[in-house]
Parts: sequence; C-alpha cells; structure tokens
Amino acid sequence: MAIAFDLGPDDLPLWLAEADEQIRVLADGLLVLERERSDPAILQAVFRAAHTLKGSAAAIGHRRMAELTHALESVLDQVRQGRLVPAGPVVDAALAALDALQALKDEVSTGEPSDAEVEPLVAGLRAVAGDARERQQAPAGATTAGEAVASVVAALPPYRVDVRLQPNSEWHAVRAFQVLTELGTIGRVGWCDPPLETIERGECGPEVRCTLETDRSEAEVRELAAGVPEVVEVHVTLAEAARAEARQPAAAGPPAAVDRAAGVIQGRRTGRRPVGGVVRVDIARLDALMNLVGELVIDRTRLQQIGRRLAGAGVQHEALRDLTEMTQHLGRVTDELQEQVTLSRLIPIDTVFSRFPRVVRDVAHRAGRRVRLVIEGEQTELDRSVIEEIGDPLIHLLRNAVDHGIEPPAERLAAGKPAEGLIRLAAEHQESHIIIVVQDDGCGLDPARLRDAAVRKGLVAAEAAPRISDGEARDLIFLPGFSTAERVTDVSGRGVGLDIVRTNIQRLSGTVEVASEVGGGTSFRIKLPLTLAIISGLLVRVGDSTLAVPLNVVVETLRLRREDVRTVTRHEMVVARGRTLPLVRLGEHLGLESATRAGDGYVVVVRAGAREAGLVVDDLVGEQDVVIKTLGEYLGELPGIAGATILGDGRVSIILDVARILEGLERRGARRAAA
Repeated sequence: MAIAFDLGPDDLPLWLAEADEQIRVLADGLLVLERERSDPAILQAVFRAAHTLKGSAAAIGHRRMAELTHALESVLDQVRQGRLVPAGPVVDAALAALDALQALKDEVSTGEPSDAEVEPLVAGLRAVAGDARERQQAPAGATTAGEAVASVVAALPPYRVDVRLQPNSEWHAVRAFQVLTELGTIGRVGWCDPPLETIERGECGPEVRCTLETDRSEAEVRELAAGVPEVVEVHVTLAEAARAEARQPAAAGPPAAVDRAAGVIQGRRTGRRPVGGVVRVDIARLDALMNLVGELVIDRTRLQQIGRRLAGAGVQHEALRDLTEMTQHLGRVTDELQEQVTLSRLIPIDTVFSRFPRVVRDVAHRAGRRVRLVIEGEQTELDRSVIEEIGDPLIHLLRNAVDHGIEPPAERLAAGKPAEGLIRLAAEHQESHIIIVVQDDGCGLDPARLRDAAVRKGLVAAEAAPRISDGEARDLIFLPGFSTAERVTDVSGRGVGLDIVRTNIQRLSGTVEVASEVGGGTSFRIKLPLTLAIISGLLVRVGDSTLAVPLNVVVETLRLRREDVRTVTRHEMVVARGRTLPLVRLGEHLGLESATRAGDGYVVVVRAGAREAGLVVDDLVGEQDVVIKTLGEYLGELPGIAGATILGDGRVSIILDVARILEGLERRGARRAAA
C-alpha cells in the first residue's frame, strides 16, 4: 500500500538531500565519537543533526521517522551531558537506528512502506538512555560537553538577528529551524521568537527573531543566515537591548553553540558553504550535455579531416584557408567546452568514501580486529559515471584488508606492532587519471603461502608453482576462486572478492596493482580515468577496418618484421627491449582480413594490470579523441569490444577492450599449459 507525506513534488528533492546530509553527519559523527569520546564540537553537531532531522520528519508528517529520531536524540543528549559514554551498546543502538532511518527516508522517495521495525529500536534507545547501568557520572571537577561549549561563548557580544522568509512558502517552520541551527554553529542562540517549541510544532510565520552571542562580525552572521533557502531578508544589529533579551530563559533545547574553531563534521569535510554560488542541476541534463559535446567532437574531427583531404588534393582557394582557421578555432572552443562539461560532472569521491568507516567498523567487530581507518584526499573529484561503479571494488578491498590483512590484537602485540591496525584510503589526481590507494599495516602477502593455496585450489599445477615469481604469486589473488581462508565466513573465503575488483576496475578502463611485504602490510593501487565519456585513442588499421585502442593502456609501438616472430608452445611471441611478449593478431581475433600474415606490420604494446602483450596491426593511423558509444543494448556484451565511435569520415570504428583481450590470451595459455 502506497503512503503519502505532506510534501510537494518540487520540495521532495530538497527534503531528501537535506535528510541525506543529516543522516551522514550522524553516521560520521558517531564513528568519530566512538574513537575520540570527548569532542564538544562533534557532540553538538551530531545532536543538532538529530534535532534537525526530527523536525524535518515531523514537518512532513513522517511519524515513525520523527519518533525514532526523537529516541536517538534522547540518547545523544545523555552523551552530551556526560551521563553516557559513546561506545559499545550506545553506538551499536544508534547505528542500528541510523540504518532504519535510511530505510524510512526511502519511504518518502518511493512512496512504499519499508520493513523497518521502529518499535524495537525505539525501545532499545530508550533503554540505553534510561538504564542507570549504562550511565557514567562525570568525575568531580570534570568539564562536560555542554560546559565546554558554554565556556567558548561566554561574555561574547550579543546580536539581534531578524530574518524574513518567503511569505508564500509552506516551509516556514523548517526554514526557521534551519536558520537557528546555522546560527548555532558560530555561537549561542538565546531568546527566539517564535519560541523553539512553537517552531518544532510547525507553527511559524514568515518572520523569526533571535539573539546570538558570537565573536563573528555582523557581515558573517548576516551571510550565514542568508545562506538558508527561502530567506529573503536578514537584519543584524548589535545592541544592548539584545543582551537584556538574551538574559531571558532560553527556549528548551535551542540549537546549541559549537566550538569557534568549528567546522564540526561538515566543516571538516567541505568548509564553509558559498552563498548563492551553487545551482542544483538534474544529472540527466549533464548527461545530455556530455552527449552533445561528444557529437561536437565528432563533427570537429570530420571538419579537420575534410580540410586535410582538400589540402592533400592540391586545392588552392581562400575558402580553404578560412575553413582551416575556422576549424582550428572550433577545435579550441570544443576542447574548452568538453573540459568544462567534464568538470561539471565531477563529484567529490567523498560521496563514496563516507560509507566506508561504517563498513570497516562492522567488519572489524565481526572479525575480532581493532582497526583505525584513515581517509585522505576525499575531496578529489571524479566523474559521476566512475563514482557509481567504484564503490563495490573498494568495499571488497577494505573488507579483505580487515579480514586478511590486519592481524588479531594478540598477534600484533607479539610481533611488536600496536594492537590497533591501520588502514589508509587515499585518493589523488594524476594528470587525467585518479589514483586510489588502499593500504594496510598488516601481515602482508606471503608468496609461498599464495603458491600453496593456488595449488590446493587447483588453479596452478603443482610442478608449475615453483617457477612462479613472487610478483606473479601476488597476482594470483585476483584469480577467480582463489582464497587463503581456512573456512568460509560471511566476510571472505569464497574466492570471489578480488576477482570482482579486477574485473570491475578493468571494465572502467582502469588498472589495479598490488605491492606487499611479509609482515609489513599490503597496498593496492587503482588507476582510473577521470571520465568514461570521451577518451584519447590510438587509431590503428587492420585490413579495411580502423580500430581504436585506448591510449591509457598503450605502452609503445614497434615495427614488426616476420623474422622477429618466434613460436613458443604453439603461440607467437616477439622479443621487445629484452622482454618476451605474446602476440595477438587482431585480424584473426576479430575475424578481419589482415595483411600482416603476408608481410610486415606493427605491434602496439599494451598493458592491463600485470598483463602485457603486443597487438599486431597493419598500420598506425594516429591519436584522436574518441566518443564512446555503447553497443550493449544492440549487440549484447562482445568479448574484446568496449564500444564504438564515429570517425571523422563518418565511418564507425570499434573501440577495443584490451583488458578482456589479455584475459582471453591468458586463459588460452593456461589451457595449453594444462594440456
């Protein structure tokens, strides 16, 4: 049965975005509190997020969500007053409530009731908040979180803040509460009109007044309040009358002050929000813009090719010079437009990274490990299409690091390490790519143990195992079915995690490399393109067909002579710069007529991960930006083909999936070796 809330279609995206942000602040803050225990700013931010979420849920008539958030708020209030320690059952109960709140939030977007059972969670939170055994009285003379916050804003100059909202809005109460909450981040809100209880009941007009004690300037206070949606006018005055009003009893539970050094959760992550500098744009519009830019890139290439053909035909005309100049200008504008549209699609990778502290905590608890996750470079931006696909591989790597990499506390202490393991998750830009590193300080990968496990699983012949180098042994972990776990658990042991990681990364035209030291930890390095919509490609010719090889996998190109080719175990090889490379004749692989069997050709040396090979082609055409067009909905998934593009002369060119080609080459080699 569908459910409805008091929320119009225009307000729905805004409400969902704000609810997502509050739930995220709660999740991040709870995990920080569990680790640091006493941080007044974090405590205030988490409590304020719960309070705001409760008010937003009540404003749209979401009774179950408001009831659960109220119970969570009560627990956080006990923590804030120093009566509960944010650890163990307190954090467990709060995180369970957050999982349910996420499901309840989804009810608003889908209109379908979730299976979240609110009553047991509310009862559990009330038990945690009211059970004397879970409370810890603050030691005599200790400073509670509330006292620490109060001391920050003591004796600060008071302001009188008058705010006027859009008169025709249905969100007066919510916006008024947001104004008070924002002001609470820079000082202490005292008297307010209408009172906070009235605002929480949803009874509020288009005007709200309050007093604020802060060390910020009038301009900063005005800018902060004006940043709340639907605020049309803000007046800030510094008057002695405001101090008299501030001395009146404050409304119960006003938005509390936070540390002036501030930032709390959001500030640490994103800094101050710009006012009036951001416009929400539908993702579908950005996708449509990228498609149009792709068509422009194709037409630009066609114009350039037409100009070259005319010049090559010996045409001497003033119109040709004009065409050349216009094409060059169009090329510069198209490049700039492509770059700007690509940048507009970039999203901070923090949207993915923010999920992982909870994942690491839960896996560590189940595995009996003590783990600290350090995240770096979370503001590094990546294309939305890549962001949507990178989450699952990173979850597999993190779960693997906790379950296989980090040792139990007793083993770490015996080895002279801290009982708490460290996992580092970092991201950074490197030219047109993003580098993501997942690194742990655990036991590392033992090549001997990996060889034994591969033989035991039937992935490597026993007589071949001793010939496997240490580097090749570390790459065995990416084989389907490989695992060193003694038993299967809900975390690992089935041998599918790292195989999925490499497969998904390669599908994104990326690579993953592993480095490890026995006893010193393991590091996975992922390299991904910033965008998948337009890539640089090396155009090659095989027979009458022109193919595109993604430039990010090309190592070098070589001239191939027939006398350079050797046959090893019925497979063609070539020696290039001291290393032996297997050859893949693209004509045979794709069923195309090729001239390289009868004469000389070229070798495009490509690398995907640890695999390397040479692609034999008839000729090299040159480099070109190509727009990827998927073939999946027409032809299904074709091994070795990533998609297609339209060339400057209007012909369709196949874009090669080099990773899949090399995988097939490796499987054929393994079958020959087994035979």
